[in-house]
Amino acid sequence: MSSIPFHPLSNMFPLMEGEEFDVLVEDIRTNGQREPIVLYQGKILDGRNRYLACAAAGVGLKISKHEDDCPYIGDPAAYVISKNIHRRHLTAEQKRDLIAKLLKAEPKKSDRQIADTVKASPTTVGTVRREMEEKGEVSKLDTRTDARGVEQPANKGWSPERRKQHKAKRGALRAERDAKLAQRLKREDYYETTEAEADSFATKLIARSRDLAVDLHGLLSVGAELQLMDALSRRLESNDVDPEAAAEKRKAEMAKLEEPANENKIAAEIEGVVNAALSPKRRGRPKGSKNKPKAQAEAT
Repeated sequence: MSSIPFHPLSNMFPLMEGEEFDVLVEDIRTNGQREPIVLYQGKILDGRNRYLACAAAGVGLKISKHEDDCPYIGDPAAYVISKNIHRRHLTAEQKRDLIAKLLKAEPKKSDRQIADTVKASPTTVGTVRREMEEKGEVSKLDTRTDARGVEQPANKGWSPERRKQHKAKRGALRAERDAKLAQRLKREDYYETTEAEADSFATKLIARSRDLAVDLHGLLSVGAELQLMDALSRRLESNDVDPEAAAEKRKAEMAKLEEPANENKIAAEIEGVVNAALSPKRRGRPKGSKNKPKAQAEAT
């Protein structure tokens, strides 16, 4: 069997080794070569493992030859990937290695084109491209070719100055968010209390004044913790507030606020009773009734 060279694009995928290759050799020895080896430009583009397995099994080759601009092959790199990617269960690292090989072979292709070819995300392709550009493995290009064959700017609408401003803005927002989160965690840690301590405080408060406990529960239920803390701080710092006098004063204020409402309500009720007593009662049949009045009915 004459030696046939491998096409450079076919080397994007690793060759079979060990038990996996032995299984292929045994299958070809038993069932023959079912799928032909594809030659492109006189080199093996697809079928390297079948070629080596046929040689090991002593089986003749079935070959399909194709030249440049062959519609069956189309894009040779995309052809190799489409023929092999469904045969292999690639890990994330192997897929990144495949992306790197394709970028080396065709650096002018856009990230989206390469992503569609290898079944990956354009973000992953862009990350691999930037890493390779930083290492000097591929050159930075001002333009890339899209799927229609049209050259497009590599960075659409993003000047270096705009990218720098965007990065600074995102950094400031992230710092502000982290500061708020740290302050919140610090406050929660500072005012953290155990369930037993909270239960003990609630029991003592209810025993001393159930009304006060109800009022406190109402304030906390509407999220007035900070306002309550500020008020307590002001009252405690003044040192001239008698708790009992303050409570009595508050009750008097509340009663005073409720008095007009109560008086108005009582006045309205009295007025309603008086009007009902003074209004004349209507006699006769109701409006729209078909029944005859009692006197008329007796006369008939």
